[in-house]
Amino acid sequence: MSRIMSLTTGPLRIAVIAAIIPFFANFSITQNGVYRDYVALVAGGLALLLALISLPSVNTGEEKGARIGIIAGVVIVGLLQIVRGLGFFQ
Repeated sequence: MSRIMSLTTGPLRIAVIAAIIPFFANFSITQNGVYRDYVALVAGGLALLLALISLPSVNTGEEKGARIGIIAGVVIVGLLQIVRGLGFFQ
């Protein structure tokens, strides 16, 4: 984890943290048979948005492949959190 944090700065670092938060915290409501986890929705959306915002900054500095891999991982986990927050799987 420290290697990932050493490669990330600014919005990408926040995106990594936001993608991880819903694994440890949740606020879920089932109303009229519809499940929603609002922590997963908000954190997943934030992670996805910040990962895409930090995409142009990949070209600055070394280890571009590692940063692109981190961004791809955050996008995938962000989408997973959104799908989980919408109740497709709990």
